Amino acid sequence: MDKKYIFISYSKQNASFSEEIYSELENAGYRVWKDKMSIDVGAPWFEKISNGLADATVVLFLVSQDFVNSKYCCAEALYARLSKKKILPIFIDKVVLEKEFYDGLGGFQPIICDKDNMDEFWDTLLTAPVIQDCKDNNESQNVNMMHFSKAKYQYGMCVEKGTRCTGDIVVPRMADDTPVTEVMSFGFAKTQIKSIELPVGLKRIRTASFMCCLRLKKLVIPNTIDTIDPYAFLESGIESIRFPKGLKTIDDFVCLNCRKLTEVHIPSKVEKINKGAFMNCNRLKKVYIPESVKLIGKGAFECNSMDLKIFCEASEKPNDWDDGWCQQDAEIIWGFKDIQ
Repeated sequence: MDKKYIFISYSKQNASFSEEIYSELENAGYRVWKDKMSIDVGAPWFEKISNGLADATVVLFLVSQDFVNSKYCCAEALYARLSKKKILPIFIDKVVLEKEFYDGLGGFQPIICDKDNMDEFWDTLLTAPVIQDCKDNNESQNVNMMHFSKAKYQYGMCVEKGTRCTGDIVVPRMADDTPVTEVMSFGFAKTQIKSIELPVGLKRIRTASFMCCLRLKKLVIPNTIDTIDPYAFLESGIESIRFPKGLKTIDDFVCLNCRKLTEVHIPSKVEKINKGAFMNCNRLKKVYIPESVKLIGKGAFECNSMDLKIFCEASEKPNDWDDGWCQQDAEIIWGFKDIQ
């Protein structure tokens, strides 16, 4: 990188959270260096990390007890201090700091990651004064700029570089005096939106419309929608989803890797739930499946969840449900009649 950037230093035990940090910063317009994201296959690993740290403007430490116990992390902390780098420590656990590591931090004001208040954490991180030099000043910060394609009646975010979309979004029923009937493919992908209300009259949500919307919690889907394409909500932050009443098919991998999703409601007209629809939704706790569902594909509910309960209106597994339709340890309640 020729421009100023942020270097993320972390313990391998915190790799998953470091990837979330990387995605949030990158989606907000920051230039970020992280080993797995910035080193090409076959490149000399240690040399590239050393160069990445040496040329960084800001070093962001994900401080945990595993981090403190790592001699490599302590060395990176001390190097950053001696090189007079700007430092941003993020404490993700309660830790006991050894003198060597404390000297590396050098008394810089940390951010405390409160797992019960992640919205405040992300807002604090993304507005931290110490990292502002690592943002591309040429990028527009017009958070509400949208694009309407009249020819296809689609609505979504402009795809041109520099357009950002954050906060709470209400999609209008009309744009340029024309009804909005679809959300375009990748329409809001990788944006910072927290909630979105889709209008009555909308018919279709296209592929990857809300892909990697990590901060998206609230999603209002009108019952006029009859088609939701594959990967529509891939890796988004939604916590619950109530599919529209007009939907007949929940398509392939529609909620793949939605790791904050806890509850799913499926309406009474749905006939098919295709393969991998809710795969790796590892916090999913409750699913309600009506008797109308005649086919469920392989791995549709292979969620890897610790305490998944699936309430089925059918009295037993229908013949066209794949034998591997859900994870083996899920609790399945057959003949559940209170599904709405």
